[in-house]
Amino acid sequence: QSSTSGSRKSSNPSRIPSASPRDRELAAATATAAAAAAKATIADAAAPAVAAAPAATEPSPTAAAVPAAAPAARASPTSRLMDERAEDEAGIAVFQVVEHEEEAATARAAIDDPGSTTRLVIPEATINSSMLRPLSPGSQLHLEACLTTVAEAIEVLSKTCSSMGQIASSLATYSNSYVYKGKIRSLQDAASTTAGHAALLLGDVVAVCGRKASGSADGILGQAEKLQQDLVAIQGQLDSAIEQLQLGAAAQASCSESAPVNPQLTQQQKQLASTAALDNCLRSIGATYAALLGRSYKESAATAAQFLLDASAISKGWSEAAAAESSAAAGAVLGNAIGAGAVATKVLKLGDCAMKRLRNGDVYKGRYHGCRKNGDGSYFFTNGDVYEGDFKDDRMSGSGVYSFSPEGRYVGDWFNAAYEGHGSETFSRGSTYHGQYAGGLRTGWGVCRFYNGDYYEGYWGLGVRDGCGMQQCMDDSNFVGEYKKGKRHGYGVYSFPNGDQYLGEYVDDIPQGSGIYLFASGQKYQGNWDKGKKHGWSIYTVETGQQWAGSWVEGKPQWVHPLTQQDGQHEAQDAPAEVKDNLSSAFAACKNAQEAGKLALAKLTGHWDSAGEVQQNLTGALSGATQASARAQAARQRAQVLAARLDAAAMLVQSSRSAQMKLVTSQLNSVKLVSDGGSKRADSVDQQGNAIAG
Repeated sequence: QSSTSGSRKSSNPSRIPSASPRDRELAAATATAAAAAAKATIADAAAPAVAAAPAATEPSPTAAAVPAAAPAARASPTSRLMDERAEDEAGIAVFQVVEHEEEAATARAAIDDPGSTTRLVIPEATINSSMLRPLSPGSQLHLEACLTTVAEAIEVLSKTCSSMGQIASSLATYSNSYVYKGKIRSLQDAASTTAGHAALLLGDVVAVCGRKASGSADGILGQAEKLQQDLVAIQGQLDSAIEQLQLGAAAQASCSESAPVNPQLTQQQKQLASTAALDNCLRSIGATYAALLGRSYKESAATAAQFLLDASAISKGWSEAAAAESSAAAGAVLGNAIGAGAVATKVLKLGDCAMKRLRNGDVYKGRYHGCRKNGDGSYFFTNGDVYEGDFKDDRMSGSGVYSFSPEGRYVGDWFNAAYEGHGSETFSRGSTYHGQYAGGLRTGWGVCRFYNGDYYEGYWGLGVRDGCGMQQCMDDSNFVGEYKKGKRHGYGVYSFPNGDQYLGEYVDDIPQGSGIYLFASGQKYQGNWDKGKKHGWSIYTVETGQQWAGSWVEGKPQWVHPLTQQDGQHEAQDAPAEVKDNLSSAFAACKNAQEAGKLALAKLTGHWDSAGEVQQNLTGALSGATQASARAQAARQRAQVLAARLDAAAMLVQSSRSAQMKLVTSQLNSVKLVSDGGSKRADSVDQQGNAIAG
């Protein structure tokens, strides 16, 4: 308005005089045709109802808290509606694409109307053909890297199947080591997870090839399909090997009903049950998969950015150019071309689908129903995160895949923008989780593989280990028992790498209360514990069977007394009263430790009972996570196809708009000629007429 009124002063008045009112009227009249083709405003918007997720943090095997909650909604329903009204008032340029021929005639007639929201008629076949673009050299390199990674994983899985067969055939000859049980279970999880992730990576490679022009990706597609066949064969071998392991473990359990022992593992056992190669495969697959997704998302984001270029930025740039030339008439042309007031953003509509940039900068490509995101869609956060899957009333709900940039991804069930039900998490450094969720956190039964190779299976509460569970560590230590808020708390059995074993009570992750410590040498301590150290009364047994009653302080004996067998009692007939009192306290502490050991042993045997509650719940949770992953991947594929169609339509619209941009530029140039003086005015009018005709 200030430009057209002539109130704004020139930055260099000696060079370019201000345009007269007649000049401004002439420029405004000649810009009408360009304005009709270059601008369209309509009150059609939806406020950003999905907030950017917090930065994902890969869980630590020793941390009390594991993952952050899933991204939650930013605004309440009431505030969302207020945001929508505010955005409606700002105005949005809408480019509506019509696909079907029966709608074409009506749409073409409406194009000439400056108030129409239809700006391009594109047949459906044209959109489909535009989706098939040639495979670029950079994309080919990424896909070849994916195939190499999968081929290496298949080779490692083949060796793992052979190792599992050797383990199964030798289980009956080994002692009932619970550390070995834990290592075998960890091996099974690592192998199954590696095979699953390799299959997902191959599936994405095949999907990318399917979206490329015919012939440009045939070589990559053929290799991927061959690897898929090899992976199916390996998966069959893996299933058979795991079944043999389970049968061997059951036979071993039936042969050993004695108290748990913890013999040190042989070097062969350690090598056969090692997960180092599989963990490296998981990390490699994670990095390759992240690179593939990153490239795909960048290409899609670039298409959206080119189309959804902020019109207010264009307005600002052109306004500054007009001000530099001190041309009020140029401002008039710009005002008519862009429209009354700066356009906040632009929208591409394709049937019930749309591509739009929200007010917080995020981009959504997907279906709308009732002015809200409903159905399949892809949501691109400004921080690089991407969600692909189901939406309901502007919220991520149903099934979908959330990719953290660049940490990893979540695949599974959603409700109201939070993880809910069953799902799986994968982080780029190798951490994985499969199981149950509630309110965006791991809650229920689940299995977690930490990035350092540690493995946990059991119950979770509010994102941390909470309840009964088993953790197998890379240093060959193992704990089975109770957890509370991420720490060992309650009764449990800890098996040390050197063959020692503790059975008893834990408080805040350390032995506290009563417990039994079995040394690999044959010695045994039964008594009281405080802050992880032997502290209080106890009965200590040495390798020869000789027992000593004693009192300990911070791990060191302060008073000891040898015991002898007389009438079934560990008491000397002629012992002083003080000694008898001390012995009575030691016997009581020993009895309490034995009771605590029995409760801890019950947790241990209950966990490994194949027909027990723990294993049945874990099996159900893993089965649910597998099914949820399949649903989420299907939803993701639907969202990707829809986003590809919108991208193709956007590129077609953008190419048609380039001519309109040139037209507006020519109008600005002609206005500059008008402002230079009356001698050039007639020539500029002729040029404007030629530009409009063109």
